[in-house]
Amino acid sequence: MTKQEMKKLRVIDSAISGNVTVKEAAGLLGLSERQVLRLKKGVLEQGAVLY
Repeated sequence: MTKQEMKKLRVIDSAISGNVTVKEAAGLLGLSERQVLRLKKGVLEQGAVLY
């Protein structure tokens, strides 16, 4: 896992736990809110296997 992927996973985990909003996570990662929602769903369903 690259540093960028690790950062993405940390931010998505923070969004899942409610420490940051989807909007904040999108801003931190340079992604759209919709992309963050898809990543959250994937991590919840499959874990970190996405990376």
